[in-house]
Amino acid sequence: MQLIAPTTVRLPYICPRIKARGATLIYPSDAYTRHGSSGNEAASRGDGKSLHLTLETGEVFDLPAERLRAACRCAQCRRAQIDGTFIYQFPSITITKVVPIGQYAVNLEFSDSHGRGIYPWPYLAELGGARSL
Repeated sequence: MQLIAPTTVRLPYICPRIKARGATLIYPSDAYTRHGSSGNEAASRGDGKSLHLTLETGEVFDLPAERLRAACRCAQCRRAQIDGTFIYQFPSITITKVVPIGQYAVNLEFSDSHGRGIYPWPYLAELGGARSL
């Protein structure tokens, strides 16, 4: 996957104290917009046991809910992995909600009430073994 440098944007208005120091807001450019075009689609299967993906490359595949839950990269899961308390097996977990995040990712909510994970399209493609977007 190609890394894209962050974009620096000058704010139109900043608190005068901060403005005096020449503050800028730095955030990632919309690097994944090209991956989130209308060609990418994600939908939970009827039973919620898998996520059906259609990528703009034409590839179609299903990812099991258990694998997606174990692959969550949210701060809470990362912390648990670092602490050695993360559970890597989630038997009988289901996907309860799929929410698009702009055009670059989807947010998944699971039956264990975990709904913090954001899954960018390239990451989903990687998990599914697809060619890179």
